[in-house]
Amino acid sequence: MRILYATPVLLLALLPPNAAVASEWGTIRGRFVVEGKPPALEAIVPEKDPFCERCRPVNETVLVGAEGGLRNAVVYVRVKRDQTLDVHPDYAAAAAEPIALTNERCRFSPRVTLLLTGQELVVKNADPTAHNTKFDLLRNDALNSVIAAEKSLTTKFSEAESLPLPVSCNIHPFMRGYVLIRSDPYMAVSGADGRFEITNLPAGEHQFQFWHETGYLKAASFAGGVADRRGRVRLAVPADGALDLGDVRVAAEGLAP
Repeated sequence: MRILYATPVLLLALLPPNAAVASEWGTIRGRFVVEGKPPALEAIVPEKDPFCERCRPVNETVLVGAEGGLRNAVVYVRVKRDQTLDVHPDYAAAAAEPIALTNERCRFSPRVTLLLTGQELVVKNADPTAHNTKFDLLRNDALNSVIAAEKSLTTKFSEAESLPLPVSCNIHPFMRGYVLIRSDPYMAVSGADGRFEITNLPAGEHQFQFWHETGYLKAASFAGGVADRRGRVRLAVPADGALDLGDVRVAAEGLAP
């Protein structure tokens, strides 16, 4: 997650007004690694749209790098709905910036979008063909809108969601993405090498959620711990230091779409 430096006043409109400021902060990092042979994925056949046919979109449900890193795994802190987390002031500028979700070459980019409650989301259509962008949400009102070629729409969501939820296109059913809406910035998506990092967390013990679009990353294991059947694990974030989980091992058979 990109961190910019600015006054914390900008953050107050996006984060809970009663959020305190902790005196000690820490970092958590690791790398999701797939053990075993990744599942075979069905090929995408983009019918009835010449542009999408030329783009030749591929199935991105499970993306595994050359060294086994799992892409698009999500890690975030879980809190009860009536609780808030202290938020480091270095997140202020990033929270005030709009987040972009782009329909590009008949795919959603990024595959997983991380969004704060109240943060502006700009849904762009960079393609020369129309797309329908549909958010299937639980605590927020659903959004289902056709976006004309090379146009965009802007929206915000007011409620935190407990899980990443689907984004789809009714015009091109093979298009798929996810959005995670939280009231605090402590969330990350693993990159092409499977690595993730969340910085400036309040020091102390927190419950973390491990998730992938194929389901909870249950039994994901690392040195000193293992996630439960819902992909959750309690971890202690050190003050002024980093908790490095190393390789977080995920069984390939658990990633079957």
